[in-house]
Amino acid sequence: MAKRNWVNKPEPGENANRLRHTMTIAKWELIDINDKQEVMERIEQYFDQCIEDDILPTVEGLALALGTNRTTMFAWKTNGKVPEEVVGLVDRAVAILNADQATNIANSGNVVGQIFLMKNSFEDYTDKREVIHRVEAPQLTQKELMEKAKQLPGF
Repeated sequence: MAKRNWVNKPEPGENANRLRHTMTIAKWELIDINDKQEVMERIEQYFDQCIEDDILPTVEGLALALGTNRTTMFAWKTNGKVPEEVVGLVDRAVAILNADQATNIANSGNVVGQIFLMKNSFEDYTDKREVIHRVEAPQLTQKELMEKAKQLPGF
């Protein structure tokens, strides 16, 4: 598969290869999501398939490999429907995806993507908006201030 940057159109056959990859994963037998060993093997199988097909792994692809969708997969962290050890495996797989995608962005030559990555990965790189407030008040003498103060209730 030819390397392309963010602005180039896909090479002929590239979309077909991606769809073929996704359909292969969709045809896999469902696993017992509560079985740590099956989940670990399926995650490895997913990454191996991505390597074999030369396709970037994604959160959506990982969820499909696990027989679910990304919303449900992320909900496992809080809903208690899968064992903690399975949640840990999925979290680790997502961390691998994040690291891989960050590496791809960093090496892409896409400046906008690199800025986005820096803003999301490093505390010092953020959008900052400075707002300067100026209060334009007339300069009053001490005598004028005292006269104004006498007009206030309770003074």
